[in-house]
Amino acid sequence: MASAVFTAVLHRSGTVRHACLALSAWLLLFVPAWAAEPDDRLLTEGLEAVEASDFGRALQLFDQFKQKHPDDFRPYLYSARAMIRAGQLRDAGLELDDASQHQSSDPRQLLEYARARDQLGHAREAARVLSEVEDDPGLPPEGLWLLADVYYRLKEAKSAQRAFEKFASRRPTDPRIHLRRGQIFIYLEEFEKALTSIEEAVWASPGSAEGHFEMARTLRYGNNLEAARGAARKAVDLEPENPEYLHMLGIVCDGLKDHLEAVRHLEKAAESPRAFARIYFDLGNALRRAGETARAQQALQKYRELHSRQEDEANRRKIVEALVNQGQLRLRDGAVGEARSSFLRIVEVEPDNWLAHSFLSKIYLSSGTPHLARSHLDQLSRIDPDSSEGAFLEAFYWQQQRDFSKALEAGRRSRQLRPGDPETRNLLGNVYWSLGQLKPALDEYAAAVALAPERFDFKANYETARRKLNPGAKPRP
Repeated sequence: MASAVFTAVLHRSGTVRHACLALSAWLLLFVPAWAAEPDDRLLTEGLEAVEASDFGRALQLFDQFKQKHPDDFRPYLYSARAMIRAGQLRDAGLELDDASQHQSSDPRQLLEYARARDQLGHAREAARVLSEVEDDPGLPPEGLWLLADVYYRLKEAKSAQRAFEKFASRRPTDPRIHLRRGQIFIYLEEFEKALTSIEEAVWASPGSAEGHFEMARTLRYGNNLEAARGAARKAVDLEPENPEYLHMLGIVCDGLKDHLEAVRHLEKAAESPRAFARIYFDLGNALRRAGETARAQQALQKYRELHSRQEDEANRRKIVEALVNQGQLRLRDGAVGEARSSFLRIVEVEPDNWLAHSFLSKIYLSSGTPHLARSHLDQLSRIDPDSSEGAFLEAFYWQQQRDFSKALEAGRRSRQLRPGDPETRNLLGNVYWSLGQLKPALDEYAAAVALAPERFDFKANYETARRKLNPGAKPRP
């Protein structure tokens, strides 16, 4: 059978996977004859199954649709949504990667795609997609709100303001407008405008703790500490356990030289499970001003420990991100040894980095050294036992070990988690073929060809199995 081992394994990694796919005019020859107009009933039933939390059935229905219409954007998007709801976040990311390979001009679909990307922590990608359609009248106003919110979280105030004002022009009476406008003005350090907007927000929603907090923050920046204390107290009254609001009240009280009250609020903030490092810094200073030197030193030491830990974590993230980018670039250039070195360095810095273990597993499995992949496969299973990617690689490993029963078990698990993945279906076809089960092998090959009609290796496997079952059959057009 045509296996294309190295290509098949390395294809399963987002950008690397899709960069290797060669599109050609032959693609049209391999589109099944029954792929006519989309059967939206399958999508409708699938979405209903998602709403009913029947995620397995939903994915099966979306898979059926993909096999009929492999170039349609929607089933990949909807599969990702189902996987996010089911907690399969890594698989959802792969579905969105697949969706990105297909065109969609529908701004509503692109909004849903951006929402899913944002839910997975891909804020930059969400902003990129929405920015391309922000002037499209078909984009719902919520798309502009999301774009402004993403830019706000990315601390790109000017871009946030641009998108936000477009939203405001389309939803001028939205109750969220004044508060968000004020928050953006704070980022822009236009405090008078911020105060005006936030005052309107508080007037419209006096029960909003966030509004009172932002009022306190703006007044503090304007050095109106007494008014800031009043606004911060209202925020704390409304949400007494919020450490951010308690922290604000504490530092305002400290600025007003009411150090004992400041200590009381800051100590309560420090008790919160959501406490952050800066609380201990300001608590230490308040305690020192209150004359409690020993306790002040303890609080400041706690701050130094947390702050150092945060800096170490930030530096580690930067190192890992750089190594991931370097490793992927080396793979694209065909420098597999250099890529391997980058990924090995990642697991030294961050032993639980799933992506690095995944790449290393693929490299070793593809290079004919499966024994070196074993420890990385074990790590994948430990870090995320419910990943279709991990199950796929496990199946590939056992196929190379010629333990086809274990390969079949892992392959079926991968298919259950992500039935619309052509790599998994082709691998299962290979396993069934090795077990002498030709009819199931043909079914899996047919699914792989339907899902990825541009893959000539899948087509070759399918034709070989079809001729084996029916020796007199002619090649399908």
